[in-house]
Amino acid sequence: MNKKTIKNKLKNVRWLFCLSVGIGVGFLVSTIVGAIEKIRITNIIRHAQQHEHKALNILKLIAPMEAVGLNLVRVGRNGDGGYVMLNEFPDDSVAYSFGIGDDISWDADIAKKNIDVYMYDHTIDALPHNNTHHSDKHFLFFKTGICGKNNNSENLKTFEQLLKINGHENEKNIILKIDTEGAEWDSLPDVPEETMERCNQIVVEFHWLNQMIDDEKYKKICDLLKKINKTHQSVHIHACNFDSYEIIDGVPIPNVIEVTYARKSNHKFTKNYKCYPIKDLDRPNTQIREDYFLGFCGMLNE
Repeated sequence: MNKKTIKNKLKNVRWLFCLSVGIGVGFLVSTIVGAIEKIRITNIIRHAQQHEHKALNILKLIAPMEAVGLNLVRVGRNGDGGYVMLNEFPDDSVAYSFGIGDDISWDADIAKKNIDVYMYDHTIDALPHNNTHHSDKHFLFFKTGICGKNNNSENLKTFEQLLKINGHENEKNIILKIDTEGAEWDSLPDVPEETMERCNQIVVEFHWLNQMIDDEKYKKICDLLKKINKTHQSVHIHACNFDSYEIIDGVPIPNVIEVTYARKSNHKFTKNYKCYPIKDLDRPNTQIREDYFLGFCGMLNE
């Protein structure tokens, strides 16, 4: 066993130890306050050791680093629909928001920075009117969803097609947010690398990570994460506590996780020693249970 292999194994052990301690403390505190039911570890999966490797590999592919000289801010509400991003929003930015649902707090915060927000959701007829920002002049809503190039549905289009329709093929500072309940696995793989490079920041909510048990789906997950990592670096992650938090061969992993990326070409990065979730910045998606603990996951970076 060479020195690099030993170093990587020790790194994994340190992270798993920190994570296990954190989960243990969380359970203890919850028991003391009589709220153990708020922790929702819904499934403990025991299979061959290959699944431990899969879970760790996925976590390594989204392990965050620090962007040198930039701090993080929360964009959107304190709950589901809000995301943590780099506090960097150039004046010439344009935003694309895929997946609107019943909340536009993220879109509203982006619009406050005088950035036009192109909003897409084929599952709703109009923006939610219970939100006071629904008539913002920077909002452009379309009853259209995002898809891959092999989908011919009338109300779905690829990211490339939408950029062309809006005359944004040459934009250099696109802010991309995508929360489309699993459609990311079909739409993002077909986005060319040069188009990804036009995005200064990307926020993605990845769904169905527990499907890594299936080899074909595990490959699909890894292929997309590796594709994004060619042009971008993860700078923040947060587990969605609306969904399950599973133990796959001893490795805790959320089924849904939010990842914020920064473009590599115009940022420098350094080691990340933050503990996730970050106090006073991250917020649980729902208040019915505690936020999910991810620990010092930046330690998983090579």
